[in-house]
Amino acid sequence: MSSGEFDKIIKENLTDSFLSLLNTYLGIHVIETVRLPALKQTTIEREVDFLAKVKTIDQQEFILHLEFQSHYETGMKYRMAEYGSILLREYRIPIRQFVVYMGSKKVKVSSKLPEDQVIKGFEWLDLSDIPYQEFLTSESPELIILGILSDFGTLSAEELSLELLHRLHQLGLGESDLRKYITQLEVLSNLRNLNNVVNQSIKAMPITFDIRKSAFYQEGVEAGKQEGKLEGRMEGRMEGINGIILNMYQKGIVMTQIADLTGIELAEIKRIIEENKESTG
Repeated sequence: MSSGEFDKIIKENLTDSFLSLLNTYLGIHVIETVRLPALKQTTIEREVDFLAKVKTIDQQEFILHLEFQSHYETGMKYRMAEYGSILLREYRIPIRQFVVYMGSKKVKVSSKLPEDQVIKGFEWLDLSDIPYQEFLTSESPELIILGILSDFGTLSAEELSLELLHRLHQLGLGESDLRKYITQLEVLSNLRNLNNVVNQSIKAMPITFDIRKSAFYQEGVEAGKQEGKLEGRMEGRMEGINGIILNMYQKGIVMTQIADLTGIELAEIKRIIEENKESTG
């Protein structure tokens, strides 16, 4: 699995429900959120005026950065801060910056960023330190699937993966959404090397959906035989669904799509269709 796959899932699922964790674990009580565009990759648009690695007589070593200005530039302190961050990332030793002013008009403006705008580092939030109950009791599927990265407590990986799958089922999601979050759970499990465990739990977990919500129910399935919910396992064994599979096939839906929509294995789909051909021969 590539890091891009994990990033895609995280970005897609970063809803306000996740921000509730900030209040509990970082002491940040969010009352309003306005999402901003993602930062674009940036580079310094022009070369700095002077840059050198220096050592002083008292053996101090740092990067010396000079900019020469003939006029006052609004936002200069923010531009210097941007330069400083890039230089610090590149050289990882102290940075000293100076703007050398050469204009005729005296300018007296603050060259320092406000204290609350100075970047001094970051705070760390490790999902493996958060108890699994925080995710398992959530009403948000985006949070529930993150439970596979939490502190399992006394539960085994097998037990927690089954609990998470069961909780997703309890939310009453539509078929496509349920399968999406189950797939994302499986992808995230790779971060804890639990892919095999989660995969086995998925195979063992019944998949339930309300067949009455399907358009195929209205077009070809006998109401008396298909009333209510049909339960089955991902391997196939779903009683009473033959009519739906045949109806899909007769309407031109290919077998692989039928397997994806119903959760039944492709081999079982083929068997049902072949048997029907023989019986109607």
